Amino acid sequence: MLVNSLIQTLIHLGATLPTGRKDPQAYEKYGPELRELTAEKHRSTAQFLEAGDCAYYLVKAWDNGIIRREHLEDQLIFLGILMREPVEIILMIAIVKYGLRSRDGNPKNHEEEIKAVEEFLANKGEK
Repeated sequence: MLVNSLIQTLIHLGATLPTGRKDPQAYEKYGPELRELTAEKHRSTAQFLEAGDCAYYLVKAWDNGIIRREHLEDQLIFLGILMREPVEIILMIAIVKYGLRSRDGNPKNHEEEIKAVEEFLANKGEK
């Protein structure tokens, strides 16, 4: 199933970042990201980036045994509903963003992340 493959890809990317795969605070990080996502008043690249962050921390929370698989799936569906996109798109956005951060030196470049997500959305038919 594509969702399982995307989740495993996100776990692999997370392992390459400074926090690594183990992150006992992953679920605590989800709440603030969800608040940032819902603070956006219109559908925007910034909102998609926040949805990607939410998905990333949910996957990490599940991988760390903090939440059950059913909760992960429910919350990913919730993100999809909020963004009016399939779960796969939300996970792919997280992979685009954290794929950039997984490069040598783990660079954080917000402008580059925005551009990459905009290109991803454009290639799937988004404006």
